[in-house]
Amino acid sequence: MEELLKQIKVVAEARQKAHTTQEAKRLAYAQWENQMRELLDEATRTSQIAVEEEAKLRELALQVYEQTGNKSLATGVSIKIFQMLDYDPKEALN
Repeated sequence: MEELLKQIKVVAEARQKAHTTQEAKRLAYAQWENQMRELLDEATRTSQIAVEEEAKLRELALQVYEQTGNKSLATGVSIKIFQMLDYDPKEALN
């Protein structure tokens, strides 16, 4: 019984330490986020711009491919055509 009570105390202390460190981590992260807000916002903004510009590139590449039929448009830009199989899985097993 004494060992059980001792272990209960050890667990309570471990939980308290875990809670304290988790709270310190949360506060430090919030402080870091506030200090880095401008950088984080800029990273989000520039990532969104890159996504939009890549979409424009895809559209232009498809237009050129439709006009020329050429799949190799430029270094790093090519058209890849995949054949998609569309079937009912239940029918395929019969």
